[in-house]
Amino acid sequence: PAASAWLGGAPVKTFLPQEALHPRQPQFSFGFEREGRFFEGVASPVPRGGGVIALRDVTERHRLMERLAYQATHDDLTGLYNRRALLEHLRSFPGGAMAFLDVDGFASLNESLGDEAGDALLHMVAAFLEAKADGFVARAGGDEFAWLLEGVSLQEALERVHQLVEGARRLRFSWKGRLYPVSLSAGVVAFSKGLPEEEMLGASEHCLMLAKNMGWGSVKGCSLADPAFSEVKAHFDAFRRLDRAIREHQLILFAQPIIPLHGEEKGAHYEILLRVKDEAGRIVPPGGYLEAAKRFRLLTQVDRFVLNMVADFLSALQAHGEVVCSVNLSGASVGDENTLSFIQQLIDT
Repeated sequence: PAASAWLGGAPVKTFLPQEALHPRQPQFSFGFEREGRFFEGVASPVPRGGGVIALRDVTERHRLMERLAYQATHDDLTGLYNRRALLEHLRSFPGGAMAFLDVDGFASLNESLGDEAGDALLHMVAAFLEAKADGFVARAGGDEFAWLLEGVSLQEALERVHQLVEGARRLRFSWKGRLYPVSLSAGVVAFSKGLPEEEMLGASEHCLMLAKNMGWGSVKGCSLADPAFSEVKAHFDAFRRLDRAIREHQLILFAQPIIPLHGEEKGAHYEILLRVKDEAGRIVPPGGYLEAAKRFRLLTQVDRFVLNMVADFLSALQAHGEVVCSVNLSGASVGDENTLSFIQQLIDT
């Protein structure tokens, strides 16, 4: 609707800034909100005094920007903050503890009852966490959730998380006339201010794994000073090196010929092997790096890097006859619904 339809007969001076009423600059830009709608305006002086004001209703654009900002930081399914927002929040985390939780037996329930039931259970758990866990709560991915408790000790955090997990035991998930028990496990780690956000997240994920090894409904408190966390530190260092290797194109592919045992094979056939150039310039197997990629959810990114390089390799060899390359993809890429379209796009281009 036109801006004039929303301004009614109200005196202009009641909602415009004074500078717009008496502009001294060649153009003065301003904005304001009135009765839930948003306007932008430009005021320009005229030679004999006064000025000309042009207004535009930008309510729809404003609402679109609000929706986009919300979607960038919130999970579509549960409405909680998403992993991106969690990492942003951790960058300015003043210290305290993080509880990393997941739903016990979720994979089995999702497989037996279907994705719709799994989504409904996650939505139910998210609503429970939002109501009972005061503070910042996010869906970190899959059936994993993070709860940040600012300014508390590990012992205080453990007491509150135990209460939360006990409360979840009283929940019942109803699906098609049947009731299913709900159980959460949690790993709780205390952090001081200034730790890298990926290190905090990695430590919390590792602590959750230790909790799940204790059985359903378990809560495990972990300290970064514990020797068990040397493994987390090693994975985090490997993650940083792998991330740098991807950005600086230090991942290297080797083409290992595949030779048929019987008869002859038309064209050339290769298995693609991934290697990494380390900080000393040595070419090493990717073992430890891939474990870090799995922990920090970089496997799909690594796979796509490899597929891009293989596509370039095949394109360069088109004039040399038929060449077949076998590429091993991670389970993360196989389960990613966008992988096929990504490969098709490589083929088309």
